[in-house]
Amino acid sequence: MENNNSYYSKSQTDKIGNAIIYLSKNYNGKLYKTTLLKLIYLLEESSIKKFGIPFFNIDFKIWKLGPVFTDLYYELNEGLEIFKPYFDVSVNEYGKYIHSEIEFSDDEFSDNDIELMDTILESHKSDCSEDLVEITHSRNRPWYIQANNDRLLDEQGNLIKSTTDKSIDFEILLDKASTQYYLLQSALESKRVFDSLV
Repeated sequence: MENNNSYYSKSQTDKIGNAIIYLSKNYNGKLYKTTLLKLIYLLEESSIKKFGIPFFNIDFKIWKLGPVFTDLYYELNEGLEIFKPYFDVSVNEYGKYIHSEIEFSDDEFSDNDIELMDTILESHKSDCSEDLVEITHSRNRPWYIQANNDRLLDEQGNLIKSTTDKSIDFEILLDKASTQYYLLQSALESKRVFDSLV
C-alpha cells in the first residue's frame, strides 16, 4: 500500500495499519474507538515490558482518557487518512467503531508480535472501554506514574487538563540494568534519528 504520510515510514504505517486490521477482525464484537486506542497502547506497553522493544515505536500522550496515540485519535475523529487504506470507521448508537474489508498482511510482524496481539486480545476480550481506561490509568502504570510525577493530577487522581503534550516514558517500566532497558534505549535512539530526518 502507498504511504501518503511523510512522518511514518512505510513499514511503520503498514505495521500500525495491519495491527488495526488484525485487532478489528479478531476482537470479540465491534471494536470501538476507545477500545482500539487502549489495545494499541497495551501492545506497546506489553512489548516493551516483555522484550524491551516497542511494538510500534510511536509516541503516546498523557491525555485524560489516555495514554493516546494522537495521530490515530485524530484519524478516527477527523479523518486524517494516514491509515485510511487499512480500515474504515462507522458509527452506530454506541459510537465509532472500526472495520476493515482488506486482508491482514503479516509482512511486518514476527511470530512474537502475532502471539502478543493474540495475548492482548484474549486478556481483554471481556473488557469494555471503561475497563481499559481504568487499567491503563492504574497507579502502577506509566500513565499514572508520569502524570503524578509531573503534577498533572488533581487530588482524586484525575488529569487536570483534557490533553497534554507529555509523552509516556516507557523507561519507567524497566530496570535500568536489564537487557530490555538497553534494547529500549536503542529503539528510542533509532526513533530520534528518524524523527530528525523527517
